[in-house]
Amino acid sequence: MVGPVGPSHGLTSSVIVSCVAYGVPSPAVVWKHDNSIVTAATIQRRSQQLNGIDVVTSSLELCADEDTTSGRYSCEVENGVADLQGIIKSAAFDLCFTGQ
Repeated sequence: MVGPVGPSHGLTSSVIVSCVAYGVPSPAVVWKHDNSIVTAATIQRRSQQLNGIDVVTSSLELCADEDTTSGRYSCEVENGVADLQGIIKSAAFDLCFTGQ
C-alpha cells in the first residue's frame, strides 16, 4: 500500500489525496476522518491490472472548511486475505485548513 504521507498540512482552498493499494484479490480502500468512515461523493476509485495484480487508486477531494474538514484522515486497505489474520494496512495524516 502506498498512502498519504507527511506530518501536517496547512491549506487554504482544497486538496485531493490518493491512496494506492495492490494485491490479489482486489483490495478495498476505506477512508476515515477522525475515525469515522467517509461516505462523501468526493471519493473516486480507479483500478487496473499490472502483471496479474490488481492496483487500486482511491482519491478523496477535500474542500476548505475549518469546522468540518480539518482533522486526522486515514485510508485503510483490506482484501479479505489478510482479514483472516486480522491485518488491515493503513496510512494516516493530519490536515488543517487555515483561514483564507
